[in-house]
Amino acid sequence: MMLPAWMLSHILILVSFFSPKIRRVNNFEIAFKISNIFNSSYITNGWAGRVKSSYYDQASDDPYAIKDSGDYYYYIGLFPQKTQKLYVET
Repeated sequence: MMLPAWMLSHILILVSFFSPKIRRVNNFEIAFKISNIFNSSYITNGWAGRVKSSYYDQASDDPYAIKDSGDYYYYIGLFPQKTQKLYVET
C-alpha cells in the first residue's frame, strides 16, 4: 500500500528588538510560526503487524484486523497528524 504524496507549508516571522538603554537585555526576539498554513490533512507514519489467534476471531470485533490464512490476522493502521498549529517563542 502506497501513501499519497503530501506537502506542508510553514511560515516563520522573527522580530528582533535592540535597545542599548536596557542594561540586562540588549537584544530581544519574538518568533511566530504557523505550521501547515493551508490546513492540509496528512499522514506521516503507520503500523502493521501479524498475530496468530486460534480461539478468537479478531476480525469480527476490531476494524483494523484483516483475516489471513489459517489462524493468522494482520493489523494495519495509520497515524493522521494534526492540522494547523501556532507557536510563539521568545
